[in-house]
Amino acid sequence: MAEADDGSELLFFDTFSHEEVTDINLDLVQFPKPVFITQVRIIPLGARVQADFPGGVRLGATNPSKFDLEFFVNDLGMPGASAFENLGLLRYNQNDCIHLDCSQEKIPTDGLVLRGWYSTITLAVYGILTNSVTEPIASPTLPCEPVGPEMCNLSGEVLLQVDVIKEEWQEPL
Repeated sequence: MAEADDGSELLFFDTFSHEEVTDINLDLVQFPKPVFITQVRIIPLGARVQADFPGGVRLGATNPSKFDLEFFVNDLGMPGASAFENLGLLRYNQNDCIHLDCSQEKIPTDGLVLRGWYSTITLAVYGILTNSVTEPIASPTLPCEPVGPEMCNLSGEVLLQVDVIKEEWQEPL
């Protein structure tokens, strides 16, 4: 796993593991500095990977052998955005399709989210460090403080407390 021709370098290499595959799994890769992701590779079960990291050689542990995997990034170019940007979909097949090329996207990010039906995934993320300057994300400020039973929403509107009478609650039949 050497550097690519476009100046990309290995930014992340690790394995995420979950006990069950009965539910869709989410995992997050956080980068300490802004990056442009150029490629994401899934390392198949038993595949040997040699790179410049402690131990030198690692084995892939991805399971199952086929599944769909979605990628999302925190777009630092859109501070305050409430959702992650869709980076792409990989129809992973250990014998055929093991990487997603992201070199056309050029989205500055500090986080990559994976979503898919897998129990274990070994992931290598390639990219380029960027000096993309981003504005710090401002925390929303509430225009009023909740006092007593009153509460405010983000628009400053007072919300009324709803009293719940425990005696009237009955267990569903």
